[in-house]
Amino acid sequence: MVQHEGRRSLGSRYELLERLGSGAMGEVWRAVDRTTGAPVAAKLLREAYSYDTEIVTRFVRERSILLNLRHPRIVQVRDLVVEGDQLGIVMDLVEGRDLRAHLKEVRTVPAAEAVAVTCEVLDAIAAAHAAGVLHRDIKPDNVLLVGGVPGDGTGVRLSDFGIARLAHDSTVQSTGLIGTPGYMPPELFQYGRFSQASDVYAVGILLYELLGGRTPFAGKGTVHTIGNRHVTVDPPRLPVHPLLWTVIAIMLAKDPSTRLSAAATAQALRDLPVEAFDAPALPPQGEPESWDTAQRTVVRPHAASPAVGGAGDAVAPGGTEPKPFAAPFAAYAPEAPRETPPVPAPPPAASTEPSAAPSPEAAPGGRHALPARAGTDPAPTDPARRRLWIAAAVAAVAAVVIAVSAFALLPGGSDDPDPTAAVSELRADLPLQRVGTPPTTSPSGLVVSRSAVYDPAATRVDVDLAVTPPTATGAAATAGVAVSVLVFLPGSAEEPGTCPSDVTWEGATAQRVSANSSGVQQACGWSVSVPSQSRTVQVTAGVVVDLGTTDAALESWEDASEQLLAAAVADTTNTNLVFPAQRVEGVALLVQPTTLGQQQRAGVTVQAEHPGGSTAIFSSGAQASPELLQLTGGTLPRLDACDALEVTAGQALYARFASTGCDVVAEVGRFAAPPVRVTITGLSS
Repeated sequence: MVQHEGRRSLGSRYELLERLGSGAMGEVWRAVDRTTGAPVAAKLLREAYSYDTEIVTRFVRERSILLNLRHPRIVQVRDLVVEGDQLGIVMDLVEGRDLRAHLKEVRTVPAAEAVAVTCEVLDAIAAAHAAGVLHRDIKPDNVLLVGGVPGDGTGVRLSDFGIARLAHDSTVQSTGLIGTPGYMPPELFQYGRFSQASDVYAVGILLYELLGGRTPFAGKGTVHTIGNRHVTVDPPRLPVHPLLWTVIAIMLAKDPSTRLSAAATAQALRDLPVEAFDAPALPPQGEPESWDTAQRTVVRPHAASPAVGGAGDAVAPGGTEPKPFAAPFAAYAPEAPRETPPVPAPPPAASTEPSAAPSPEAAPGGRHALPARAGTDPAPTDPARRRLWIAAAVAAVAAVVIAVSAFALLPGGSDDPDPTAAVSELRADLPLQRVGTPPTTSPSGLVVSRSAVYDPAATRVDVDLAVTPPTATGAAATAGVAVSVLVFLPGSAEEPGTCPSDVTWEGATAQRVSANSSGVQQACGWSVSVPSQSRTVQVTAGVVVDLGTTDAALESWEDASEQLLAAAVADTTNTNLVFPAQRVEGVALLVQPTTLGQQQRAGVTVQAEHPGGSTAIFSSGAQASPELLQLTGGTLPRLDACDALEVTAGQALYARFASTGCDVVAEVGRFAAPPVRVTITGLSS
């Protein structure tokens, strides 16, 4: 490490201020970004890793994957530093403490609190799985509590994605194991296999620990003893509501193919009746006097199922075909029965798109949008995918009813009270139709998740939007700068040009889009204004519209909304630069002149490229345009050049000394313009 004014430096950009903790992989520091002044956290991997060529290579290769992993419940990775003997991961600084510290203080938490935290962790995992990323080391130590305590409305953040794989490569080669033994899935101990279902298993262990104060297979013995318990014995039954235990048991199923996806598991937990959360926190549970041998053994993964892969591996959730025990809850999963497909090739790092998923904050048992599917989806307008989502929503509560009978298969299940009445009440409250779509990410970094619920009795659709501005995970945005988001609310699928007259908005201001001022020719558009400095904004539009009573009514209406938006964003006839966060595809840099004498100046112009052409959004000495501010959150373009050129306060270029070729680059938010070569003539320096 380099000493800098009495403090340690990480690379040339970051300054380490205070060590926050240390572990087997390295140290975590409070740091500051010297460029922006923003506080950050830096995880420094042990020095020994910097001398392992394979680890350093993977570190660099997976950089874009980790940087693009964006979600309100995920600690955002900002930068990866490889310099000399330094391997550092720079991420958002979360003020608070981790869940492990909280558990040491309280020992156990009530079911409502435990499920709320677990669902937020599952939301993060679902978003990561949708991007093809596995976590591999889910445990309370990696769950950070914003503000220090759960349940205060600020939520949790999941950290350390992919770090276990980077740091434990030698362990993988020799044993096939990654992670912490108490949270490892049986298929990893038995076959060295890890998949999305393995992450869900670890979250199940986490939920069990929150409720019972211990992991289910902890006790006397070695790591191999604990691993054998994961594979061969049932988790000791917790004295919780039978339906809650049923979901936990499915999360901890020995066969990975019987577990639900992360998104479906979160939905199943949120759909549990209120009675499942009434009990106070349990006393800490002790080690059982004897262990019950599991009736179901781990099914050997299919020969084509993925082995332990990288942070960017696109992996399938399970092994072979689903087993009868999990069949009732399979209605929650937005997919057909999960047969293991051939292993897809990992996507190129350059094409990896960031993913996010809505993170509902309401108490368990309330109405929520279906979370994003954990896996690779068809295009958002695919009708087949829509039908799967609707089938999942309509069948959800019926599945809970069937699951009551499946619960009898669990140890002690037949002695529990019959919850049929509570489930019937939950079914009566379920809206007729509910549709959720995976989040979409624009090239600017804008992330929008949309879900809708239709109440035919009230002829009303509630559209829930989770909007993450482009600058939410970048440099600090300027207060007062707003990002305009285009949303369509048609009157009907058959007549999308007939717009509903009764629309109310909550969570943001919105106004109807005028074709004269915006150039948007599609009808029923709304401009929703979201503060640029916000992390994620939850917005709800209440639309009074009669969609009829057919099962596909809401599906068709949402398809029409998506088609209108896609057409408006890609409209090549609209030369106006409106809704830049959704329409800008790239930026270009113009320098005039490109040949300078010493002590001469050149002006720069930045153009935004969109389907309708190119539009200048900044020029040297001029004020930033509203379109630029929406992309950057209130900052000017970031210019960089060789030492021969100085960037002035007005964002012009000043020639300091001669140079045969000096590349000038510009960054606007997440966009980088192709470099421009400038030549400086005169006496050599």
